[in-house]
Amino acid sequence: MKASLKPLSFIFFIPFLLLISTSHSQAGEESSIQILIADDKEVINVSIKEIKERILKGEPVHFVKDQEEDKRKIGSEWIIEALKKKDGGNVEKIDIENAIITGDLDFHIKENQVDIDNTPLSRRLQYELKDEGIEKAFLVSTSINIENCQLEGNLKVGYDDDNFKSFVIFEKSFSFDYSTVMKKASFSKAHFYGRAGFWIVTFNGGADFKNASFNGEAYYYSAIFNGEADFEETTFHGKAAFGRATFNGKADFWSATFNGEANLEDVSFKEKVDFRRAAFNGKTDFRSVSFNGEADFEETTFHGKAAFGRATFNGETDFRSASFNGEAYFPDASFKEKAYFGSANFNGESHFRNASFKGRADFWSVTFNGETDFRSASFNGEADFGKATFNGGVYFRNARLKEVIFNNARFSEIVDLRLTRYSELQISWSQLEGRLDDLSLQEDIDSWQGVYLRLIKNFKNIGYNKSADDAYYHYRYTKYVFCSSLWEKTKWWFGYLFMGLTCGYGVIPWRAIATAGGLIAIFTLCVYFPFSKQGSLEHQGKEDITKQEWYRRLYNCFYFSVIIFTTVGLGDIKPKGGFKAWATIEGILGWLTMALFLVTLANVWMR
Repeated sequence: MKASLKPLSFIFFIPFLLLISTSHSQAGEESSIQILIADDKEVINVSIKEIKERILKGEPVHFVKDQEEDKRKIGSEWIIEALKKKDGGNVEKIDIENAIITGDLDFHIKENQVDIDNTPLSRRLQYELKDEGIEKAFLVSTSINIENCQLEGNLKVGYDDDNFKSFVIFEKSFSFDYSTVMKKASFSKAHFYGRAGFWIVTFNGGADFKNASFNGEAYYYSAIFNGEADFEETTFHGKAAFGRATFNGKADFWSATFNGEANLEDVSFKEKVDFRRAAFNGKTDFRSVSFNGEADFEETTFHGKAAFGRATFNGETDFRSASFNGEAYFPDASFKEKAYFGSANFNGESHFRNASFKGRADFWSVTFNGETDFRSASFNGEADFGKATFNGGVYFRNARLKEVIFNNARFSEIVDLRLTRYSELQISWSQLEGRLDDLSLQEDIDSWQGVYLRLIKNFKNIGYNKSADDAYYHYRYTKYVFCSSLWEKTKWWFGYLFMGLTCGYGVIPWRAIATAGGLIAIFTLCVYFPFSKQGSLEHQGKEDITKQEWYRRLYNCFYFSVIIFTTVGLGDIKPKGGFKAWATIEGILGWLTMALFLVTLANVWMR
């Protein structure tokens, strides 16, 4: 009998349990949650139901930070419900702070889908999108401010498999500042017409902004991308600010367009970053950026000033075929691996002062149309400037070079090599001739002499003997510019007449031959021939020279000058009277000239 009463007694407890459960549920919905009002200065207690109502009405919901997480949770569907276009239109603003948002936040709202013609897109962009087969868009006309929040699901703004032919447009500002997206954030093909704020946002999943368009300012200051960040073909029409952002995964900016200022100062790229074919149409700031993986800027275009000062490239760097149409600044930049600049164009000034190249530096076929500054730069590996074109001055003062190749490089203006140190310089004198002697650079004779002496030694070491001779002659000849006193100038002139004019300071043998020919002609025409009628010369055993025709007399005078100059002394023609002294002088000059010729010939051809 007692056993049969147990099931009945349990039935009597069911209404009691239901009553307890219902009362507990009501208590949870009416539980006290603290939010801030009156410009975040006054705290009030509300229920979950009241929070939902405030969101649906577009009223601000700013949770107090230090309360439990359970009291700061809201459903993502509440935000989507508030954004749906209704008969009365959208709410003006979604303003949520310090919340934990559960579920996926999906802006593909069916009620907001419109034809592209009914959106704020420009006519040009409408045509482009229609060419891609896109006819529809999800139009969000609400200003969105989600600050210091945590989204536990995915952030769905870009197109996906179910909405491939439509995308999201934000007419007003979209701010996700100081927030965290725990899963993937997709903004592909999204269009932002107001401010887009991602200050100190953490993307724990991938962040996809492929083909997105930012028509206002876009802020990613101190943002953290823990997964792959895809900005392929993204367009920034206004300012794009990525300062101090951290990319822990691969960053892809292939063919991205920056029409306004691009600020990437102090950004850290932990893995490979791809800026190939990107276009920077405004000022670009990459100062103090850390590239820890490969940095690829191949065929990238910089129309404004491009600043890479103090940037660190720890992986291979590729600027091949890049175009710098404004000033290019790389002062104090550090390239730890190979750096490729082959076929790049620097159409403005380029500055590499104090830059450090640890690996190979490839500047093959680069065009420098403005002034180029490599002062105090350091090249620890091979530097290849082969076929490079320098249409402005190039400055290597105080630079430290190892092996540098300038084969077929062309210089149009000054080449400053003062105090430059190098182990091997592959260059010829013909490339440098006339480019080293700008008087404005000659602060003192020691630095000027050092340039030539190092070049001469370098030419000899690499077997460019002709260049070594030409550089030595130019060095001796140009020293005149440093002669300040009359005595110094007089010594220079004597030295030039005796050594420079006669044999090119011992490196130009043909000058000795030309000098010999000149002296023979002078003595023939100026000494012997004009006085031959008065008997300057006499012919032994034959008719008097004075009675010969003028051309015979000229021939005999030339013949006599040659044998005297060469000290052959055949004796068939002799000078008369005072002309014996002139013959003696010519003989001495001939002996000295022949000695200079033989010494110079031995110096040049027998080494």
